[in-house]
Amino acid sequence: MLARILSLLSEGTSHSTADLARRLGVSEQIVDDMVSHLASLGYLYTTSDTCRVACAACPLAGSCSTQVPSRLWALTEKGTRAVQQSARE
Repeated sequence: MLARILSLLSEGTSHSTADLARRLGVSEQIVDDMVSHLASLGYLYTTSDTCRVACAACPLAGSCSTQVPSRLWALTEKGTRAVQQSARE
């Protein structure tokens, strides 16, 4: 299921915790725990500290809400490699 979260986050659109939970068939708390675990392993990083500054150049600018403070996650190089490896299997 961790690989599935990485795959969903690599799609190039933003996903809320509720959306990820619905798509995975689990609770939002489980999604939060899995995302935190993936971040601790170096597969994800949070973009929330710099997001508002970089919105103009962000490919997700039209699909995410900068009006509501939230944590935005992005794949690290390690996360991208994991998604690519998973797709090859």
